[in-house]
Amino acid sequence: MAKPDSLQGSLDLLVLKILSRRPGLHGYALMTAIQETSREVLRVEEGSLYPALHRMEEAGWIRAEWIAKDSGRRARAYELTAAGKKHLATERSRWQQLVGAIAMTEAGAGSDLQAVKTRAHHDDGHYVIKGSKTFISNGYHAGLVAVVAKTDPGQRAKGISIIMVETRDQPGYRVGRVLDKIGQNGWDTAELFFDDVRVPADCLLGGVEGQGFAQLMDDLPYERTLLAIGGVAAMEYALELTVDYARHRKAFGKALLEMQNTRFKLAEVRTWVHVARVFIDDCILKLKDGQLDTVDASMAKWWLTDLQSKVADECLQLFGGYGYIKEYPVEKLMRDAKLFQIYEGTSQIQRLVIAKEIFMPRGD
Repeated sequence: MAKPDSLQGSLDLLVLKILSRRPGLHGYALMTAIQETSREVLRVEEGSLYPALHRMEEAGWIRAEWIAKDSGRRARAYELTAAGKKHLATERSRWQQLVGAIAMTEAGAGSDLQAVKTRAHHDDGHYVIKGSKTFISNGYHAGLVAVVAKTDPGQRAKGISIIMVETRDQPGYRVGRVLDKIGQNGWDTAELFFDDVRVPADCLLGGVEGQGFAQLMDDLPYERTLLAIGGVAAMEYALELTVDYARHRKAFGKALLEMQNTRFKLAEVRTWVHVARVFIDDCILKLKDGQLDTVDASMAKWWLTDLQSKVADECLQLFGGYGYIKEYPVEKLMRDAKLFQIYEGTSQIQRLVIAKEIFMPRGD
């Protein structure tokens, strides 16, 4: 039996995953399910779906039978075979063992993502990638990297694509320095280099060139809300640590918590943290219902992460000298907080997004 040339085809694997959960779907229902499952990153049409289904039938991974639809018309319904289930399990196991990274930032392209210089050109059924990236989280350990590159250098946003690269034994791929950060040391941050890295053409995310910028923008509300959630959790933890410390730490013959200044300061922090929790809970509900837009997410990201740094600073101050040594975790909360204001769009970029909406509202 003929098998697909590459196991990296995102469409093939997504179809197998969907059919494992919803056997018996026909072509149109499958197209709808693919777009919903991929959050419209993959926009498939009959011309791309049916060749993939035929290929998987030939490989023995799926089978089809004719069924009668409610309209009276007949359609081919698909389900996994035993071989398809085994293949999907193998692929899931393989991908789950890979550390992932998104390679966006470059030395001259941080906030201005459209200015990326990394290039990817099509050559005989492959993409050849040339360029470098920096500040890449998990870059040192990454087994799978989503590389943001220009497939059309003459365009800005519309020239950007995302290409998936498996790094193991990949000629031309190398990791540069592991960067020494002041905080957020729970994962590595590294430089990556792509010296004519060659990957199959079906490693293009979404299957169509020029979709990369839109794919990244579509996910921004989720990513920025996730960071804001982390900021609120860090604030709540800082407050918890500080109240406990103030309750047991004594100065001038009494606990810090008994002093008016300490009580006033903790009352302020408690208010900030409570408002932050109400705000982020509202954002979570909107995100769950599909109603959180980029502007709302930007407001949450900048305000809550700025507040996170302020809370960490105020709490460390109440620890006095002990807050400045690594024996107490409050110093780590302060160091880690700064990066929340920088990555996934700086606080200044978030303000620009919000201001653009104020002065150029949608629909005008």
